[in-house]
Amino acid sequence: MDVTATEDISSDVVERKRVGIEFSGTGKEFFKIWIVNIFLSIITFGVYSAWAKVRTNQYFYSNTSLLGSSFQYLAEPMNILKGRMVAVALLVAYSSVQKLFPQYGYIAFVLLMLAIPGLIVLSLSFRLRNTAYRNITFHFQRDFKKAYVIFALPVLLVSLFMVPLMLHENSPEVQNAYQYNDMLEEFLEDDEISFDEEVELTEFIDMNSLTIDDSGYAVTPPPPVWAFIPYLFLILLFPLWDQMFSAFKLRQSQFGTSNFTFGAGVWDFYKMYLLATGVIIGLGIFLATVVVFIKQTIDSLGMNFVLIAVTTLLTFVIYMLVYAYFSVYKQNLIVNNSSIDEVTLVSSLEVAGLWWIYMSNTVLIACTLGLATPWAKIRAAKYRLENTAIITDSLNNFVAKQEKERRALGEEVGEAFDVDIGF
Repeated sequence: MDVTATEDISSDVVERKRVGIEFSGTGKEFFKIWIVNIFLSIITFGVYSAWAKVRTNQYFYSNTSLLGSSFQYLAEPMNILKGRMVAVALLVAYSSVQKLFPQYGYIAFVLLMLAIPGLIVLSLSFRLRNTAYRNITFHFQRDFKKAYVIFALPVLLVSLFMVPLMLHENSPEVQNAYQYNDMLEEFLEDDEISFDEEVELTEFIDMNSLTIDDSGYAVTPPPPVWAFIPYLFLILLFPLWDQMFSAFKLRQSQFGTSNFTFGAGVWDFYKMYLLATGVIIGLGIFLATVVVFIKQTIDSLGMNFVLIAVTTLLTFVIYMLVYAYFSVYKQNLIVNNSSIDEVTLVSSLEVAGLWWIYMSNTVLIACTLGLATPWAKIRAAKYRLENTAIITDSLNNFVAKQEKERRALGEEVGEAFDVDIGF
């Protein structure tokens, strides 16, 4: 399955020099960083995780090089910690409202959804601002207005989907059913319901017009069908939103003073999702066929454990294949449609290669009880990075141009609220 989704490169681009990215990290080196990060994060109840992220990123960035020069990660751990504290505070506030004032839960949900686009912009800005190559930093233009326009559709649809469900969950019919079931559980703690308790339950049923199932519990009314309509629209419009968000992230990004460009259209994303859906359906039919065949073969032998084992293994293999297929297609689609000035980006990932890495990494991590995680991360990063390249007349000239323009503009001014929210 070749899904490189590479654009046709014109003759003048083909004649230019292809420069590959090199990755020199090793599992043994990264293991030393990883195991210390895990230990210190545990004993500090997660506080050290901000420093762990910086150490991890610094290792991967410093071992990623282009024409002999490595990338740099410049973030301060304290800014990451502040961002995580903001994220935790938002989640705690939301959970508190849900628990203490459930009638206002849908309002808290909508407010949280409205905050997300702004937080994502801050996170993207933080990540690029703290990434550098040859001492020239990347940037993300903070266009909050455009971000909210892009997120308006999913926020609206998710809100239209979740708010009716929350209102239904807090409706008198549902709450009465919950209350009845709680009363029944309380009365059953004595293993026998007294006459007075049975009368109380009967009166409660008649008063609230409850429906009781065969086991004696109240039936919770299902949500209205119309509440799921926004979910259908969310699925159908997701490729459109994915294209808009991908274009936003690329076009707002800069290296030095030059902006990235992005050429993939809406149909490219719909085609990606349609092909992925076709692959899922095809592999699902294959799995069902194999399972039926095996079941018919071993039924007479009473070896159901074989069926369970084979089904689990095939499901795992197919899941990894679908995940690799989508990951390869999306990375190649985005990278091969991105450029900056005279520099063109190229990605040549293959499904078979990434699938094998996913499969072997998962088995390796499982067999070592997680201790092989550093080696797994190094293998995945190495494969992705070394299958990514740039095509340009002269990278040195391009970087020198950025350095000259940056000096002409003067030193950078620190941005307000320079924290990593974690999105």
